[in-house]
Amino acid sequence: MAVRTTAVQQVEAHVMALEERVKVVEDKVQHVEAGLVNEISRATNIDEELRELLVTLRDKKNPITEFVAENWKFIAVWITITIGGGVEQLIKIFKTLAM
Repeated sequence: MAVRTTAVQQVEAHVMALEERVKVVEDKVQHVEAGLVNEISRATNIDEELRELLVTLRDKKNPITEFVAENWKFIAVWITITIGGGVEQLIKIFKTLAM
């Protein structure tokens, strides 16, 4: 009978140790789940910020494009002079475009 009592005590001790280990694992899982919820929330916020930034960038005017659009004739004359082309012919083309 004493052997059986010792075996039962050993099993009970083993069960208690397992229950303690299960509790530790459950605490770790809860911690990981909380961290995951925080990371998902953070990723969602970053996604929203990036979408807003993309909309802002899309709506913002490009200063280089504006400069070229406003000064394309002067740029064409400068390129023509730089490569040694006929500026008179370019001016005739500009005059026909103005009509």
